[in-house]
Parts: sequence; C-alpha cells; structure tokens
Amino acid sequence: MTRPAMIIGLGGTGQQILTFLKKELLEIGGDQLPKEVKLLAFDMASRVNAQGIVDQEKVYRLGNIMLDENKEYVCIRDNLFPLVQKIKIDQERVEAGQPAQLAHLHWFPAKEFLERSLSIASFEAGQIGSSRALGRLCLFQNAHKIHNHIRTALADIKLEVNNMVLALDQGFARFQPIEIIVVSSLAGGTGAGIFIDIAWLIRLIADELIPGKYLLRGFFLLPTTFTAGNRGVAENGRQGRGFAAWRELDRALLGNGNQIVYDPVDSKMQIICDKPAYDITYLIDPDREQLPIFPPPIEGIYPAVAHLISFLLDQESGSQFAQYLAFEIYDTRHQLVNGVYHSAIGGYTLKVPTYYTKARFSHKLAQQVLDVLLSPEKDRSGRVTHLSRPDRRKIEADVHNFLVGDYSHIKDKIFPNTKLLQIIGQHRARKAREDRQLIVNTAQGVLTTSLIPYFEALCWIPEDDHLINLSYTSADTCSRELRWKIWNENECPPRRKRIESPEAAWNRLTSVASFRSVPNVRKRRFGVESIYQSADPKLRGEFGSELEKLKAVHLLLFRQLLHAQTLQELNRENPDSCVARGGKLVQDRGRVFG
Repeated sequence: MTRPAMIIGLGGTGQQILTFLKKELLEIGGDQLPKEVKLLAFDMASRVNAQGIVDQEKVYRLGNIMLDENKEYVCIRDNLFPLVQKIKIDQERVEAGQPAQLAHLHWFPAKEFLERSLSIASFEAGQIGSSRALGRLCLFQNAHKIHNHIRTALADIKLEVNNMVLALDQGFARFQPIEIIVVSSLAGGTGAGIFIDIAWLIRLIADELIPGKYLLRGFFLLPTTFTAGNRGVAENGRQGRGFAAWRELDRALLGNGNQIVYDPVDSKMQIICDKPAYDITYLIDPDREQLPIFPPPIEGIYPAVAHLISFLLDQESGSQFAQYLAFEIYDTRHQLVNGVYHSAIGGYTLKVPTYYTKARFSHKLAQQVLDVLLSPEKDRSGRVTHLSRPDRRKIEADVHNFLVGDYSHIKDKIFPNTKLLQIIGQHRARKAREDRQLIVNTAQGVLTTSLIPYFEALCWIPEDDHLINLSYTSADTCSRELRWKIWNENECPPRRKRIESPEAAWNRLTSVASFRSVPNVRKRRFGVESIYQSADPKLRGEFGSELEKLKAVHLLLFRQLLHAQTLQELNRENPDSCVARGGKLVQDRGRVFG
C-alpha cells in the first residue's frame, strides 16, 4: 500500500525525476499506478507540435514510460515579449508619477531584459530556460492554470483518502498526513524560478481542502548535480543561480508576512506569506565525500532521488521515517537558535538478491527465446557472431513450391493459387529473365500469339470472399476487355457497315478532328507512348486502367497467400514447440527478401 501523496516536479530536472518515480511505482504496483498518488510536472518546454499533436521526439521517456500530456505534464510556455514590453512601459509610467496598472509584476526587471537586445523569438520561455526571472514571469502568466491542475490532483487524492478511511473504518483525523513533495533543481531557470511560488499556491489550495492534514516537503538539487567531480570546469552560471535561489528559499522559510499578488482581480490569488513556504526542505548534494554521484544526472542522482521519494511513499518505511523525523525535530529544534534549517538525505543502491535474481532470470529467459527464434551462430565462447545463415537450397525449393502449386491448404482453409503466380514460378525456375531471345519474342508477340498465356493468367481470378467488395473481380469482364476490337460498331466500323463512300470513310477514320477516328480511339484506349517515365495512369488509356484493377486484385491475392504461408511456417504443428518455431524467422525472412 502506498501513502497518499502528490509529487510535483519543476523544470527539466523535476520532469525527469518524476518519470523515474513513475517507472518505480509501476514496477511496484504491477503496471498500475496507485490511485492515491498523483504526479504533476510543470515546465516551459512544449512537447506539442504546430498541429497540436505530441511530438514523441520531445518527450522524455524511460522505455515506454513517460508523463501523460496535460495530465501529468503541463507546459507553461508563453511568448513573454509583449508582456515584458507592457511591464517596461508601466514601470516608466510610475517613474513619471502616474498610477501603475501592472504593479504586481514590477518585480520583473523589464528594462534590463529588453536592453540585452534579445530577439522577440528568444523571449519564448522554451528558448530562455535558464532565466529564473522569465520562469517566474511564466508562472504569473499561468497562475490560474497551475492552480487548477494542483487543485484537481489534490481533490482526487482527498477523495481516495476518504474512500480508504471508510474502508478502514477510522476517522480522517487519525489518518497520516498527505505527503506533498516538490522536486526541483536550484541551478536551472524554470524550477529555480518558480519553486517558492509553487509552495505558496500549494498552501493556498491545501489549507482550503485538507487544512492541517498535509506535510509539504521540498527536494532541491544543488548545482553539484551537474558539476560534481569537475571542479574548475565552466558551469554556465549554475553556481550563481543556485546561490540566489537558496537565498530566496531561506527568506521564504521565515514567513515574513509579505503579500504576493498573482492576479489583482481575483482576491483568492492574493496570498499572505505568514508561514514557512515548506515544512521540510532537503538540499541534495551529489558531491559527497563518500561515494559521490557523478554526472550525468540521469544515470545517477535522478533515479536516486526517485528511489528516496518512493521510500517515503511506502506505507511501512515511509511511516517509520515520518515518526522518526517528528521525534527528531521535537528533540533538536528547541535546542537550536532561531533561524532557517535544511535537512539532508542520502541513499545508496544495494543489489537486493530477490530483485537481482528476478532480473537475471528475465534476462536469461529473453536470451533463450531469441536463441530459439533466431538460431544465431556463436563462437567458441558462446558469443553471438551473426544471425544464422538461411539454407538457400531449401528456400529456393520452398519458394518454387509456393509459386507453382495449385493451392495452399492451411488447417481447415484452402487458399487457391493464381495462374499468374504459377507462370512467374515457371519463368523463375528456368531463369527466363536471363533468356534474351525469349524476352524479345514475347515482347514482339500479339494477343493472338505469345501474349495469350499471360493475359489468360491475368483474367483468371479465383473466387474468394475477400474480393467481394472489389469493383473488378469478374473473369468475363477481363476477357471482354481483351476481346475488344477497334472495328466494332461503337468505335471505328468499316465503310461497308456505315454505307458511305471511300473518301468519307477515309476522312472519318483518319481525321484528327473526328472523335471516332482510329488515332483518337487508339489514344483513348491504349494511351500515349512517351519517352519520359511517368506514374500517371492516364497515359495508359482505358486498357491500362483495366490492367491497374487487375494488378490490385493480384497483389491482394499474393499478400493473402504469403501471409497465410508465413503463419503456417511460423506456427508449424509439432509436439515440440522448439522444433515447430525454432529458427523459422530467419528462414521466412530469407523467403521474402532472399
């Protein structure tokens, strides 16, 4: 069972740690997230393209695990350039003695940012992710959006807790406080810019929904997250941003009673900071003396923090830790002078025999499955050198039997072969593509001689339920097209059928202006020869269009036959499943591509 909690990740660091935590919770819960736990990440990086569809290349994922868009991941990106201009104008108006219109945003140094000669495009939050001031301005722009997402998540947790209370038959007051955890880096822009304001918004909502029944913790990663073990290397301003964020955190933990106005119109979005922003804060320094965790963070500190949070959410370990912490704070705080105090927390990875054995067994099982399906060739040490080479002679024999056979009988269903495939199989066996004289003789033939077998094969279409919906399935229709003659009454009838003079017949049959002339009818029926290659079916005329319909039918039949034959080979019946399926993937791949 998991302790009820809401975990909020800020910026890129928070988003990635939450993804690791989601993976952890899914593994513990058997691919099911606990209903009493909600994950919520806020960042300025948009994962949606211009069409409003999630761009998978922009999504941070662990395998197939990622944060769901607009449910677990919320983008607070805005083009801030127009707002920065308005703030600058309003600040100049106040300097001139006029009343302010955006007084709640005068903390932002608009003039300084505009004097940097930044382009309009660079003011999009996703492109200045390292600016704490712009990150906070984005929060003010999206304060209601953030408020609504936090409130929805916390209300859902409260509902689940109420259901758990009823099931356990105990009062809500006796239930352990709900864990609210914020994860962020102090060295970045988005997270380091909004982590204090997020705390005030959380308290605003939690004090209304669950007053006195929550514990607000903050996990904040120091700049050494990205620079541990590399002292003296350029750190791109992380130390400065980290120091400034830490200083603001210390001030926020004093609860100085200042007012923050997120919306001057909505009184509910005007907060008095009369209590510490966080109940407990953890400053995480990966550059510890013993066993430091070096960058990159995605391979060390991020999953480590996710494990620590998972430890706190566990009903057994988390409850024990919470009780210990309560007694420890009670015993030590009264001995300390008034001031701001942060906590430290550490963790180590242990190779637990149970999980290690389970992972090793799964790995071995996967290897054995691949060995059976692919039958790879190995060297003396047992290492795979390459996939097994298919038996070319057997593949040739199987392909020939598949092409020239009358039908394929698979289980209780018969799949009839086509005469066209049989002709292809016969030509393939005799290597007709290499017989130059055969190609010349066939190409020079006409419908009454060497081309008859090919057109008869084209016209022969077996009856099949899968072809009922096709517009062209009748062999009679095919034959009718082949029996078409240019001198029939509807095309170019001879003079004796029209009873006309030789001169009139000649003009009718040869004039370009006549729709029923031989050149025009031939063009309409058989298209236009061109020295340029083109995929346009109009160049082939009406006869070519009929051939395209036949082509679609034969391709469908071929796919159906090949699919059935492949399934038959892969699922060959045999009491020994290893014999039935072993090495079949290589052989079937050879039949298709070899």
